Amino acid sequence: MRFAKQLARELLQKHGIPAAVEDLDAYDHECLATLDRNIAVGFVVSTFGEGDPPDNATGLYETLSRWKGNAAADRQQTQPLKDMRYFTFGLGSTKYQDFNGYVKTLDAQLLALGAQRLGPVGLRDEADSRTDETTWLPWKDAVANELLRFEPSLVTQPVTSSAQSTRMPDYIVEETAPRARLRGVMHAGEHNAEQSRGRIKVYAAPVKNSRLLSATIDGGASPPRTYIHIEFDLSSARPPLSYQTGDHVAVWPINNDNEVVHFQQAFGWSSAQINAPIEIRPQNSSHQDATMPPSPTTRASLLRFYFDICGVVTRETLQLLADLAPTTAARQYIESLYADDQAYNTQVVRQHLTCGQIMATAMQLAPMENKVAPFWPQELFSLFLQTLPPLQPRYFSIASSPRVSSTTVAITVGVVTTPVAIGNPTKNNGSERDTIFHGLTTNYLHALHKRVSVAVPSASSVNGKSTTWNQPSYTLAGPRGMLAGSKALLQIRPSNFRMPADPTVPLILVAAGSGIAPFVGFMQERELQLAAGTAVAPTILFFGCRAPEQDYLYAKEWARLEQLEPNVGDHKYDGGQRFFSMYTAFSRSGPSKVYVQDRVQQEQQQVARLLTGQRAAVYICGSTAMATDVKTVLQKCLETTGLSSDSAQLFMRDLKKDKKLQEDVWA
Repeated sequence: MRFAKQLARELLQKHGIPAAVEDLDAYDHECLATLDRNIAVGFVVSTFGEGDPPDNATGLYETLSRWKGNAAADRQQTQPLKDMRYFTFGLGSTKYQDFNGYVKTLDAQLLALGAQRLGPVGLRDEADSRTDETTWLPWKDAVANELLRFEPSLVTQPVTSSAQSTRMPDYIVEETAPRARLRGVMHAGEHNAEQSRGRIKVYAAPVKNSRLLSATIDGGASPPRTYIHIEFDLSSARPPLSYQTGDHVAVWPINNDNEVVHFQQAFGWSSAQINAPIEIRPQNSSHQDATMPPSPTTRASLLRFYFDICGVVTRETLQLLADLAPTTAARQYIESLYADDQAYNTQVVRQHLTCGQIMATAMQLAPMENKVAPFWPQELFSLFLQTLPPLQPRYFSIASSPRVSSTTVAITVGVVTTPVAIGNPTKNNGSERDTIFHGLTTNYLHALHKRVSVAVPSASSVNGKSTTWNQPSYTLAGPRGMLAGSKALLQIRPSNFRMPADPTVPLILVAAGSGIAPFVGFMQERELQLAAGTAVAPTILFFGCRAPEQDYLYAKEWARLEQLEPNVGDHKYDGGQRFFSMYTAFSRSGPSKVYVQDRVQQEQQQVARLLTGQRAAVYICGSTAMATDVKTVLQKCLETTGLSSDSAQLFMRDLKKDKKLQEDVWA
C-alpha cells in the first residue's frame, strides 16, 4: 500500500494527474468492463505462496479467470476489457521460488481480455537493496510518461516542484474534542474486516495453552534460541472460525513499548499529548483516500497498534528525516546512512535500525539547550501518516488438526532475536554497543507466552560475566483492553498444503526449524485414522535443526509415534511397514554439519522406492533455500533407480502437477 500511495501522491503533485488509492477488496470487479476510456487503473500487488494472489486480490483473480473462461466459450466475448488502460507493479522477493508470480499472471489475464498496458511491468525485489533505484524509480517515471502520452487532458492542475511535492503532507492533524465526547467513535487500534484489508474476520482468541519447546544459549554470546508452542481457543468465535490441517494462522502484532517511547521523546510529547484525541483529515477536502489512517484517534493508538514502526527504516524515510532534522549534526548523521548502497546496507539494514532509533540517536548528537534536546518538528508526524506502512499480520503454519480439536488451533513460534553491534555516534572513540534485533510478531507472542506460563530465563554467562538480554515490553491488553485475558488477534487463511485424501498414500515429510509445525497436524490426523482401525501408509519425517539438546522440536512426540504399531492392511510398501519413522539432521552436533538434505540423500534408496513404487506424496516446509536443496536431492534419489536426469526432472514435474509434491516455504 505504501508504494501505491507514494505513486498516487507523486502523480498528482509532480505531474498534475489526479489519482486515488483503494484496496482491491473495495471495488466490484465487474465494473472494470465498463470503465471510461479516460480512466487508467494501476495495480500494485504482491504474491502469496507459489504465484498465488494475496487475500485481497483473490476476488479480482477469480473474476478475470471467469471472464477468460467465458471468452474461450464465446468468441463474441473475447475482449471484455478492450477499453481498459492499466499499469502494473509487483512486490516480491527472489528468495521465493515464483518471483512476483501473481503480477505476471495478472498482466497476462488483462492482456488476454483486451486491456492495453501502459509502460512495462514493474518487478520489485525485496532481496535487493538497490531495487528502489534500479526498479521502482525508473518504473514510476515510465508510467507517468505513458499516462501523459495516453491522455494529456488528465493533467488538471499546475505541477509543483520536486522539492515541494515530496514534502507536502497529504493529511492535516488537529487535536480535537475531549475524549468523553468521542468515546463512541474514537479509534483505539481495533481491527475489523475493513481495517485489516481482508475479507476474513479478525477474532480476539484467548491463549488456551502455551509451552516452551526449546530455549538454549549458544555459548552465552547470543540471546536464547527460543521456540514456543501456543494454542488458541476458538470456541467462542462468532461467526465460528474453522480450519483444515495445513492451513495458516495470521497473527496481528503489537509494536513494542520502546519504539513508541522513541517517537514520544523525539517529538517532545507529554503523556497527555500522546494520548490526546486527534482528528486526521485530507489536505484537499475534495479528495478522499481509502488508505487514510483512522480518525478520530490518538497518536499512541496509531504508533502502538496501526503503523509498523519496528521495521527497518527505508531510504525514502531517511531522506525525509534528513530534510526535517532538528540540527545540522543530526542531518549529517542521517545523510551518511543512505549516502550509497553500501552505507545503507551496513549501517541500517544489517543493524535493523528503526525510524525511532535513528530519531533518538540523532537527538543525542545535538547540543542541549536548557537541558533539553531539540525536538523534531510536528510537521514530520503528519508526513509519517503517508509514509509509514501499516502493520500487517504474520502468517504461521498451523501445528494441529481440527479432527483432534476443532476449537483449538496451535502454532509453532521461533522467536527472532538477532544480535547486532551498532556503532554509537555519540562516543568520540567510535565504540560499539551490543544490542538485539527483536522480530516484531514473534517477540510479541513470546511476551504473551510469558504472561500465561513460566518465564524464560533471560540471563547467561559470557566469559564469566552475567549478560542479560533485555526483552521488549508490550501493551498486551490491546486497544480498549480488548485483548485482556491473554488474547491475540487472529485470522485463519486457507492453504493448498493438503494431505492426500487417501490414507494409504505414503508420506515423505521434510522440515527444518519451525517448519515442523504443519507436520504435527498431519501426524495427529494420521494417528487418529490409525486408532479408528483404518489402514494407514507409512510416514517418514526428515527434520533438521541445530542440536538435539537445543531445538529438537516435539522430540517426545516423535519418539512416541515411532512406537505405534502399524496397520497397512493388505498393502505392501517397499520403503518399510512402520507407521512412522523419524530421521534427524543436526547441523551443530557432531564432528561435521549435517543438514536435512544430507539426511534425505543418506536414505535415498528408501526414498526412491517410495516415490517410484508407491507414488508417495512429498511435503516440504521451511526456508526456500532448504526446499531447493531438498528437491535437488530428491531428483538424485530418482536417478539411482536408473532414470536419466531428464526423466527424473519429468517425474518431479508430474509429482508437482498431481499435487504430490507440495511446499510451504518462506525466505
